[in-house]
Amino acid sequence: MKYLILTLLFGAFLLISCEDPVPNDYIPINLIEALLIVDKPIDNIRITRSLPINQEYYYEDAVIKDAECYIFEGNIGFKLSFRNAEVAQEMVYYYDNPYYLVKPNTEYKLRVILANGDTITGTTITPNNEVSWIKQIEPQIQYPFDTATLPSPEEAKTE
Repeated sequence: MKYLILTLLFGAFLLISCEDPVPNDYIPINLIEALLIVDKPIDNIRITRSLPINQEYYYEDAVIKDAECYIFEGNIGFKLSFRNAEVAQEMVYYYDNPYYLVKPNTEYKLRVILANGDTITGTTITPNNEVSWIKQIEPQIQYPFDTATLPSPEEAKTE
């Protein structure tokens, strides 16, 4: 009888220990989406974070609105402003001087300081000439659009 009870307890313990982890046990991941296009103003820089899978997704909840965002051209730094909009997909960081245009063949560095003190950096070099589109790419943010029928990103072409 004693062995039977111990066997049942051990079996129950094994069954309980085989469950999946709690779905809200995750680490948020930050994402920066930025395109610097030659001869265009610095605009539409999106900073977002992932959200738990056990809650309904709202893009506005993913937008990071309180970051300090800078772009550097050599030693010259530009502090970016946040555009708060009624449409969440238009909540972006931008440089508030529309007369400054991205220069060709120039190295730009991005530094984002999040509210918790974490820093994200990136570097890019712009192409030598202005890019002209043969076929315009789809909008960068597709939510809540139907993403199952969108064309492949490989279909976007430049000259």
